[in-house]
Amino acid sequence: RGSGQGPAYSLRHLRHLDARGISLVEPERAGDEYQHAELWLSPGLVAIHGKHVKNGAEHHAESIGASTITGHTHKLKHTHITRWENDRRRTLDCVEAGTAREISVSVGYANRPKSQNGVVVATVFDGGHQVELVPFQDGAFLFRGERYA
Repeated sequence: RGSGQGPAYSLRHLRHLDARGISLVEPERAGDEYQHAELWLSPGLVAIHGKHVKNGAEHHAESIGASTITGHTHKLKHTHITRWENDRRRTLDCVEAGTAREISVSVGYANRPKSQNGVVVATVFDGGHQVELVPFQDGAFLFRGERYA
């Protein structure tokens, strides 16, 4: 093809990601599936698709050892876990990022899914990060005091 986008059937090509300026995060190891791709937003915060449903974000945060944002469950949830390293306490954010897709009674993968519409905004600063959930309903959402529709 010569465009540098990979095979014609690739997600990058089919969705015109390069032309839209969208980076596609892919797994580092050949043969791994998309669930293994990681995007480190800061030294202590990673975004992954994930693959665990029960306690998804908590499971990944424990295994990775960092605050984790996951998307696999389509739930919008923010919890915390505490880890101890000798006498030093670390609190990790465990975030499930919700979904932007329309939720109906039947969505193909589940009947009456337990999904929530919303997104996650992560602000990274020297020495840490802050994670905010932004739920939306009926085509509108409230973010930092402003309503968007």
